[in-house]
Amino acid sequence: MSVYCVWGKVENTLILHFEGAWTWREFEKAEQNLWKMTAELDQSVIVIADYSNASAFPSRLITEGTKVIKRFNPRVESCILVGKQPVMKLTLTIIKRMFSEDHPLQRFTVAHTLDEAYIMLRETYRNKSLAKND
Repeated sequence: MSVYCVWGKVENTLILHFEGAWTWREFEKAEQNLWKMTAELDQSVIVIADYSNASAFPSRLITEGTKVIKRFNPRVESCILVGKQPVMKLTLTIIKRMFSEDHPLQRFTVAHTLDEAYIMLRETYRNKSLAKND
């Protein structure tokens, strides 16, 4: 399968791996698995969507992407998109400006590598820990 979901190295983190050419149907199956994996949790998760080994996005990106956001899993606290495509960060920045601050897309960010995504995660957890101690 070209898209699959597994638990990450950091607690309450799920990795959506995208490999080679993938389809929206494969993504939907992985997304259903993500919902199952989070169903029993009593806390939120962070999803890392790793596109570093994927080919280009399939056709109908805007149409299908809109559907994905409409059914966004409420247990997902944030999502880090991993990929080297410079257009990914630029596109996300532009799209985020079109939506309100409480829109699910505001919880998305971009990292160039999986290692960078884990560094971002550690910073997030460190900041949460500091905030709790204030």
